[in-house]
Amino acid sequence: MNWFDIIKQDNPKSLYSQAEIRDMALENEDNRELYGFDANVYYGNLKYLKDLRYDYDVSFFNDMWSYNYFIKEIVFELQHTEGFFRTHLKFGVYAVDYRGGNVNGIMRDFSDSNLKVAADFVEIYNQPNHRYKNLVARLGDGLDEEMLKELLQNKQMGEIIEVLKELKL
Repeated sequence: MNWFDIIKQDNPKSLYSQAEIRDMALENEDNRELYGFDANVYYGNLKYLKDLRYDYDVSFFNDMWSYNYFIKEIVFELQHTEGFFRTHLKFGVYAVDYRGGNVNGIMRDFSDSNLKVAADFVEIYNQPNHRYKNLVARLGDGLDEEMLKELLQNKQMGEIIEVLKELKL
């Protein structure tokens, strides 16, 4: 299935209208003709990922455009774990399929990306829902705003804490 087929389909659960998806696809085609390459435009429900700092991985889609059409939301989750000697904060970023609630992680790696992902999380968390439509930032299980405020006071947790201090809690 190519994107023309998807544009022709009528899916009331899509986050974008057929006209919006068609316009995004045509913009990408124009860029390809003008510059000779795909200008990294994400169609449909993945569109807002291109506005963020980190380059999220959408390669897990077998038929990307078809699957993309069924994405309910993309969740950025701040997760908290207790180790033997220290507390850890990490991020899970995944796409949720409305058909069965299946999730697929979309982070490329976990080593050098955390600061950019943290900045994305903060921006989404601080914005009203209309800014990013289907991007959601939330605190993981067992982590509430009071606990996070305490963690943000911890001087040993490094650079991510400095980024997270921008959260509007």
